[in-house]
Amino acid sequence: MGVRSGCALLVAAVAACASCVHQRALALQGGADATSAALWPLSVDGLLLLATVGYLNPTCHVSRHLTERAAMSSSSPPPLKWSRSE
Repeated sequence: MGVRSGCALLVAAVAACASCVHQRALALQGGADATSAALWPLSVDGLLLLATVGYLNPTCHVSRHLTERAAMSSSSPPPLKWSRSE
């Protein structure tokens, strides 16, 4: 592991810890019980992480054929089907 990746990992760990602490405190102030307040940061940050990975994943894309067909169609486009290329 290089110095840059080590620093990036450290910054990410500190940010994750701060995010967890602040979200838990916010949930407790909002009236959540201790268990819900502890799980709240996992759900919020987990969804954010999944959305980011899904956005950055180059293998998940809309089929080009369906997109081109929808663009050329004068009527309403067909529903898009997601495909995963390998």
